Parts: sequence; C-alpha cells; structure tokens
Amino acid sequence: MNGYEGGGILGVDHDHDQIRQEQELFRAAGGTMLPDSQEVFTLLDEAVAARNHKAETSARDTELQSRYDRIDRLVTKHLKPELEAEFERREPTAADKRRFAEFRAYCEEHGYQALPADPQPVVSYLVNEQAPKGAAHVIRSRRAISRIHRAVNFPDPCNDLAVKALIRKISNRGHQPETEETNGNL
Repeated sequence: MNGYEGGGILGVDHDHDQIRQEQELFRAAGGTMLPDSQEVFTLLDEAVAARNHKAETSARDTELQSRYDRIDRLVTKHLKPELEAEFERREPTAADKRRFAEFRAYCEEHGYQALPADPQPVVSYLVNEQAPKGAAHVIRSRRAISRIHRAVNFPDPCNDLAVKALIRKISNRGHQPETEETNGNL
C-alpha cells in the first residue's frame, strides 16, 4: 500500500480505464469537465513550446533588425547621391498625379480599388484609354500609376506580366488591344 486509504484518485483502488470511460460518457451527454491529467500535460507542453517559439522569434527579429539598421547606415553613407536620384525618380510629377486621378475615377466608376490597385483594373483602364488617346498616353498613364504606387510604398501593379505584355503590344505594334465587348470597354 502507498499510505493512502480509500478509493480516491490517490488510492490503490484507482481504475484509470473506468475513469476515462466515465469522462467520455459525461462528455457525450453534453457535460463539461476538466481534461484528464495527460491532456493537461499535453496542453501545458504545447503552451510552453508556443511561448518559447515566440521568444525565439522575437530575439531573431531583434537581431535581424539590428543587422538591417547597420546595412541601412552603410547604404546611406556610401550611396547618398544614388539614393537621392532614386527618390527623385520615384517622386510623382503633377502630370503623374493628374493621370492617377483619372485612373482613380475610372476605378471608382467600375468598382475597383485604385490604391493599391490590382493588375486587372490597370489593364482594363489602359485598354480603354488607348483607343481615344493613343499609345503614348497609355504609356504615360502606366508610368503614373506605377510612380504613385511606388511613392507610397505599395507593390507596383504595373510589374504584372499582363500589364507589361499590353504595353509591349501597344508600343511595338501600335495595335489597339482587342476587348471582349464591342464598345471597347473591359
């Protein structure tokens, strides 16, 4: 005997299989109860592992940020004129802002999001602009959409293959892209 009397959980008459069966019946009847000790230990192990992973990830992120900061300082120090040129190149002009406002109005009219834009509305807009305004206007509009997105640090929808292919077709062949509808609207 282990020094405990009776049939309690610490007693010698403890039947684990019977207790599990009773728990399963109780749960099946819609009752709620504390999980058995094995389930508790499993949950505790999972919680500790998650907490350790979070701490490791946080430490790794801190170390990476420190490295990134050092790289940024070196880049800024040694590439200052080139960085200034890149920022200038990214800066939208008044014409870019005007063309983007036209794109935004098109998006609002057709239920698209202009910023950040998906490539499909860009293609649709550029196809519809090509017929009345010509290839040069489409190319400038694509550049404006691209500059505005880059200026606010959004992904550039004009880097999509469909947009690039459309610009290639318009600029190389001078053809009007074919549309699904007879009125030229996508």
